[in-house]
Amino acid sequence: MVETNTITVDTNLFDKETRIILLKKSLFQTIANLKNIQHEVEDGIIDIATAEEKVAILKKEIQEKKKRLLGQLHIGKRGNLLSFGRLNEAKGLYVVKTSDGKKLYSKSEEGLIDALMSHYGITLESTAIKDVFKRAMEKYARKHPGKSKTIYNYNLDFKRFINDDLANKDIRNVNKDELEDYLLNIISTLSLKVAALKNFKTLLNLIYDKAIDEGLITQNIAKGIKLPGLIEYCDQSLSHRKPADVRWTPTELKDVTADLWDKINRYYCPYAYGVLLHSELGCRPGELICLKWSDVSIEEKKVRIERMQRENRTPKQSFTVIEFNKNEKGVSAGGREVPLSESAIYILNALYSKKKALGIESEWIFTDITGKPLNKKGYFDFFNNLQKKHHTRATGSYVLRREVSARLEANGLPPSVRGAVLGQTPATNLNNYTFADPDYLSRTREALNNTSPLSHPKITP
Repeated sequence: MVETNTITVDTNLFDKETRIILLKKSLFQTIANLKNIQHEVEDGIIDIATAEEKVAILKKEIQEKKKRLLGQLHIGKRGNLLSFGRLNEAKGLYVVKTSDGKKLYSKSEEGLIDALMSHYGITLESTAIKDVFKRAMEKYARKHPGKSKTIYNYNLDFKRFINDDLANKDIRNVNKDELEDYLLNIISTLSLKVAALKNFKTLLNLIYDKAIDEGLITQNIAKGIKLPGLIEYCDQSLSHRKPADVRWTPTELKDVTADLWDKINRYYCPYAYGVLLHSELGCRPGELICLKWSDVSIEEKKVRIERMQRENRTPKQSFTVIEFNKNEKGVSAGGREVPLSESAIYILNALYSKKKALGIESEWIFTDITGKPLNKKGYFDFFNNLQKKHHTRATGSYVLRREVSARLEANGLPPSVRGAVLGQTPATNLNNYTFADPDYLSRTREALNNTSPLSHPKITP
């Protein structure tokens, strides 16, 4: 039987894993009660004599609960509970034999119990949300050693979304209503967009799942808070974007293109070639920047996109090339093929001729003057400065991906084909890359007029 928040639970009704979680939760509560005694004395609620009595009782209770918890793991081959040790008078140490035959020693019974808990991997870590998050990140880093950028983003999200008050709270004492109220307050205070809210929910799930793994809690209350009830309070301006908000206007395209060719004609500017080719391929910046000449087939008028550049954040910012990329159905080690337009071939030939004239030799298409491959950050910086210079209303490197998608759509290619070229699902293409043209009213009116099944009699005044 376990008493959890004054509710008595028969742990024998549950499987072993659940029993351990319940027993740990009960133990944590008793430890918290022990810590609260100091505050009770300081606040004058109890006197020192009473406090000493309560401390003695709770310490004994803690030891018993530790033994009850160990009883789930400290088991012999026949399923019998093993001894919790004895005093070896000759050595002056307490000794115990574990279920795998290892002997542990300690100078006290309490120390021996703690040694057993350590041996069986039972930890009594801090239950503050910030500390659970820290341990979750340590676990994530061990499981995903190549995801330093993801870890960096998780840390940024924690600093952005979780204030000091919530960070220092005991995760066991935060209820669903309190967490939902906090979410609503953050949405309002920070004017969160839907994507940011989803990131916040992902962060909370990561923290609460770790707390469950450690036996601190039994339920992920964050998962119980449904997104639809929160999204209505988000800044949804992006959901109502017009073409002018996500694509460059014909005038902006003309001005930017002229500026890029002017740079190319005056000096070696690899990023300018990159933007021009980007506007023809519609690939991701991380895919564009690590294309090789061997990926290109001028004869077959196509390019294979099969790798991308990934940003690392630890111990410092760096970039590595990984031999796979995102594809229409997720992650692909085989890459995808993208057709080369006449403009794309012209741009590639111009870059090849320029590098050959300058004596730049490299397997990589986009390099600096020494032949060293460029990185995403340099490309982003160049692209952002270009947009600022021309005061484009639509910003961000994905504006070129949307432009290519719009060109394909205008020529009647379906979402499945557009998605295959851009390396995304048809649903993603429809939801995030498909927008009505400004002249949709006249085009729609014409289409309705041409296809109307109705015949109208001539109206005589």
